[in-house]
Amino acid sequence: MAALYRPLRPNLLTLVALALLSLSALFLPWVLRIFFGYSLLCFRSSLLALGVSAIAALLILLVALDQLAQRWLPADEGTRVIADVVVDSLTERIGLALEFAALVHVETPQRLPRTLRLRISWREPPAVPPRAGERWRLLLQVSAPRMNSNPSGFDEQREFFRDRLQGRATVLPSTLNRRLAIAQGGLLVLREQLARAVRDAVVDRDAAALFAGLAVGATGEVSCEQWQTFSITGTTHLVAISGMHVTLFCWLVAAGARAFWRRSPRLTGRIDREIFAASLGVPAACGYALLAGFGIPTQRTVVMLAVWWVLRPSGRRHAPFDVLGVALVVVLCIDSFAALSSGFWLSFIAMAALIFAGETDKVKKAGAASTQRIDKPQVSAGRCSDKSWLGCAIICAPNGGSVWRCCRSRCFGSRVFR
Repeated sequence: MAALYRPLRPNLLTLVALALLSLSALFLPWVLRIFFGYSLLCFRSSLLALGVSAIAALLILLVALDQLAQRWLPADEGTRVIADVVVDSLTERIGLALEFAALVHVETPQRLPRTLRLRISWREPPAVPPRAGERWRLLLQVSAPRMNSNPSGFDEQREFFRDRLQGRATVLPSTLNRRLAIAQGGLLVLREQLARAVRDAVVDRDAAALFAGLAVGATGEVSCEQWQTFSITGTTHLVAISGMHVTLFCWLVAAGARAFWRRSPRLTGRIDREIFAASLGVPAACGYALLAGFGIPTQRTVVMLAVWWVLRPSGRRHAPFDVLGVALVVVLCIDSFAALSSGFWLSFIAMAALIFAGETDKVKKAGAASTQRIDKPQVSAGRCSDKSWLGCAIICAPNGGSVWRCCRSRCFGSRVFR
């Protein structure tokens, strides 16, 4: 147990060897050409993709090692500390307790002066509870994330590592607990204010919690009974803001932009209608996704909408799976630990299945309508570029490599749909 939480300090020579191995794939074609007079033209793109993927994997490894080195040690389990706390998330009701993530600077004891990010639980919160962005001084009892004792059970260590949380803390009753400063502003504070405004405007508590969740993704006040109802009726995905909500909002803004463009003589002569609609729809979708917390499904949707809107005015042919691959790479660039989330796999695999089913249905209808055998062109949507999937597979390998390889071989292999 102690070895698991011990800070991992890799050997410097090992890191140098990994870096050189990553760079060698990038420069191998040019080195061969200089020293041997020829280059691997047919493998240049593959080696370039391999080098980029190796460098990305090396960077993710360094970030992961840094996160592991910052975790709260089991040797300090149950230590009481006085800390300066800044609320770093929306608060969530768990029964009578209040939970939130916070940036914590330990002031005492003197042997533990450090800054870390903790999941804090306040079992008896004050009448005016903490809000996002506020600064407090609290007496905390800090513990390490719990181990996963049951196979296939909830893994708190994995969740905390994914969310960059270094431990768990409980607020102890004390006269030292007090608010030091109110929130100064920012996107998180804006989400908190909008959610609070919705709750104040709606009398019914359950309805207010639902409206706040649909507006800014603040589902912390949704009761357990409501979640059970949503689970039984199969409508849980409609409550949490997903790609469907972002896409619908984008299309509404784009439709309004098209209507405004038709009624404005100045715009009709200066800018294309679809470009004008995209210039308003995509930023609107991005803004709504940010207000909703910018989770993995909303990230994927915003990137796919942006790529689709950019390619549409150009009239170029593009494969839906290539657009999905670009979204996958961008999401992993935003958060390299996104592959540790089950929502990551559900979001992308579900979208891949929808695209695959849609393209297969198109090909079947085209074949049924044809009265004679015509050599049809290859449907590019059935296959994503190997370079993109190589990088994604290496980046995703720590968590879902087996799942990804299965989907790759089943759906996106070297098949040609005719």
